[in-house]
Amino acid sequence: MATGLAAFFGRNSGVYFVTAATMTAAWIGLVAGSFPRTKDMAAYIPGVLVGYAPMLALVMGSKGFGAALWESILYTPKWQIPVPVPFLWRFRALGLYGKPAILMSLLFVLAPLAYVLLLLYTFRSFRTHDRAQLLVVGASISGVCYLHHAFSHAEFGHLAQALPPLLVAGGAFCCWLFHGRKGLALVSFIGLAGFVVASWLPYEPGLNYFRFPGHYTKLAIQGRQFEVLKGDAQLMLASDAAYRRCGSRDGSFLAIPTYPGLYAYLKTRAPFRDLYLLSPRSEEFQKESISALVKSRTSVALINENADGERRLSQTYPLLLHYVLTNFKSVDETLPHGAEMYENPTNCKTTSEESARSKVK
Repeated sequence: MATGLAAFFGRNSGVYFVTAATMTAAWIGLVAGSFPRTKDMAAYIPGVLVGYAPMLALVMGSKGFGAALWESILYTPKWQIPVPVPFLWRFRALGLYGKPAILMSLLFVLAPLAYVLLLLYTFRSFRTHDRAQLLVVGASISGVCYLHHAFSHAEFGHLAQALPPLLVAGGAFCCWLFHGRKGLALVSFIGLAGFVVASWLPYEPGLNYFRFPGHYTKLAIQGRQFEVLKGDAQLMLASDAAYRRCGSRDGSFLAIPTYPGLYAYLKTRAPFRDLYLLSPRSEEFQKESISALVKSRTSVALINENADGERRLSQTYPLLLHYVLTNFKSVDETLPHGAEMYENPTNCKTTSEESARSKVK
């Protein structure tokens, strides 16, 4: 069931779970000579189907969901943007500096090494009745599978999502050691906990707020006050002003290639379902997206062609970008992060120039 639920929340996780379960069963069988019983193996597949039942229900009960799901599966090899692994010997060449970058670089080396050492350490003394050892083996093999998630897009967010198995394996290993070598167990646990905290704290938003309060400003969202980075707040307020200036129609705002959170902030739906336009799409798909803009009478477009450090939008969605640049007019406003605002004179009820003139009067 856990495998099915994992696949429901994320296809990659489902693949990792199946691979980890198969490898763990094989490892235990080879090391301890105790292969899974036939009835246990026979129960695994129905359990996966039960866990995956919510997805199956959506496929059968929601019109178009199955086709969209299959299309997304076929598109999987194209959507992930590779990011170079910041190993210590080259992380400065990638523009990474400071202690957080050093710790992240160390984790890309230490995590795989830890899994290998944990499996080797438990190899000779493995006992199937020792639950701590079973957890060490299972978590280590699961962690090896999740390393694909970290290394395929090598930045802190993906690395953090891939490392929970390491924490479980490390904790179980300390628990196993505690029965015979309490001193080593305590030292190992303190070292693991300290390294995790040291790696996590530099990226903790609350800590960064207290360290650099001048980088934040108050912003009202849904009647509540939030502390938001000044650059993000400026972008949100500019988007809200342009959206209101041009009629506030549902689907009339477009943010590309990223910033999907702006749709929720503005209480509007995206003109089309693609929210991250960083992977190449076919001409037919782009033409469908353009048709959606026309149908929704989209009047405002927020574009950041350098969102990922490259002019990728001109490579992935050239037809859509050309349509916006041809039919929309640039707003004379300096925005953070290299973003630019565009308005469609045909669909926009009040252009930015008219709004500026009215303020002068």
